[in-house]
Amino acid sequence: MVHNIALSITVPSTTFRNVNYKKVIFYQIVVQYVAINGMMTAWQIFSRYNDFLELFKVLQHTCEDLETFEFPPKRVLNGPKSVMERKEKFEEFIRIAVVRLNPLPTELFLFLELDKHTSLSRTLQSNGNEA
Repeated sequence: MVHNIALSITVPSTTFRNVNYKKVIFYQIVVQYVAINGMMTAWQIFSRYNDFLELFKVLQHTCEDLETFEFPPKRVLNGPKSVMERKEKFEEFIRIAVVRLNPLPTELFLFLELDKHTSLSRTLQSNGNEA
């Protein structure tokens, strides 16, 4: 688990990609991390609905705000408005998790790819998947 790190998370856009001959929505997640020395690192991740759902299932019972959070249902999206609403709910979910879960659970740490883009990865690896 990771204690007291400075993160900014947004889900600014979506993109469609072909996966197994099907058009699939990917949600862009932009992560900004500020290290103790003040240096900022930023990266982006593209995740699908099921990636968010899997993380939500793991984290939903870890704090009251997530237990009562209305995760968007999996359904056919009817146009740009419904895609935007889902994107906004995903951003809200990730922000709640980052703010309320201190220290960060390993699953959230890995979902945000902190292990790949920060020096915190050494801590994660040296402690057997806990930073």
